Amino acid sequence: MNKNLLVFALALSLFSCNSQENHGDHDHGNSEHNEHKEHHDEHGHQHGEEAEHHDENEVHLSARQAKVLGLKIGTAEYRNISATISATGRLEVPPQNEASISSFIQGSVTNIKIIEGDKVKKGQLLAYVSDPKIVDLQADYQEALSQLKFLETEYQRQRALLEKKATSGRESQRITSEYQSLRAKVAGLKAKLELIRISPSRVESGKIDSKAPIYSPIEGYIKKVEVNTGQYIQPGQHLFDVVNNHHIHADLMVFEQDAPKVKIGQKVRFQTNASRQEYVASIYSVGKVFEEESKAVHIHAEIVNNSEELLSGTFIEGRIEIAEDSVLAVPQEAIVEQGDTYFIFVLEKKSDAEFHFKPLKVVLAQKDQGWVAINPLEEFPDSSKITLNNAYQLLAEMKKSEAGHGHHH
Repeated sequence: MNKNLLVFALALSLFSCNSQENHGDHDHGNSEHNEHKEHHDEHGHQHGEEAEHHDENEVHLSARQAKVLGLKIGTAEYRNISATISATGRLEVPPQNEASISSFIQGSVTNIKIIEGDKVKKGQLLAYVSDPKIVDLQADYQEALSQLKFLETEYQRQRALLEKKATSGRESQRITSEYQSLRAKVAGLKAKLELIRISPSRVESGKIDSKAPIYSPIEGYIKKVEVNTGQYIQPGQHLFDVVNNHHIHADLMVFEQDAPKVKIGQKVRFQTNASRQEYVASIYSVGKVFEEESKAVHIHAEIVNNSEELLSGTFIEGRIEIAEDSVLAVPQEAIVEQGDTYFIFVLEKKSDAEFHFKPLKVVLAQKDQGWVAINPLEEFPDSSKITLNNAYQLLAEMKKSEAGHGHHH
């Protein structure tokens, strides 16, 4: 008896055992049926003809087994599933929405009025810097201003005399030069006062401040406080970081081979390490230059469901949805993997007593929320009935059956 004949004979005898086990009230009829099949086994060519219509990889489950497994039978569905590209990056804000604050003058930091995390308005007082040089600068301005007023009177007198030709040109030039030099000095001192946020008009009215205020140039949140009270700082030293998260966006990196698929307007779904909440962003800019080291291009996406807890600089992982198509899909549980091959199980035959399933090879495509797009490698009508779950259990049954065949062989 060749292998196919032996396999078929064994399969028939196994199925009849199942039938007897599950349907005791039909024992007599079944045993007659078995005798009939055993009779056929004795005739090679009759059994060979039957074998042409059966596949040794078929899985047979009794109705009782199917019930115990909770087997769900249905059809594959056409669903809108997005193909995605993975991307990683950071949350960033535009340059105008982030400020690193420093002082333009050296001194001791006093009266720090904020802590990290505080919300501040544009122009809000953050701290003061105190130093004798701040007083000296204001005194220099008052003195230069006073000299300028005196020299301006002399300058105007010299101009009037020069018009009447009542003075020498040399004397007039000397006064004009001094006047212009002093004017430049006053303008410079005034600019310095404005730079350290001390009002020149206040100084002109005779009031002198011993400390210079530090204000926030933008509205936002205090991201960092780099100094403490009493610390002596140098000009340009970093004191505070303020960031306005209102325009926070996702700055992602996409590899060279995926970049052509990315377009403005596509959605990005991402999560941060701190929270598993999903955020959605919309791509508004796709970089045109590849970074040499990473061979990747920058993608910028505006966050749709913006949340104030998102912080600039946070690492994110996302998926760019590059297309949304109506594709043939099945639940994840309907697919089983064996080696490098994926299968679903198609219902070939069903009776009150038995289910006959046949494995069908598929290639997997995109996934979305528990559904997987499939490309069947054999003929697969849309109306085909398949098992929607427990594909792994069916594979186990198939392996048991194959092991049985090999043993008997």
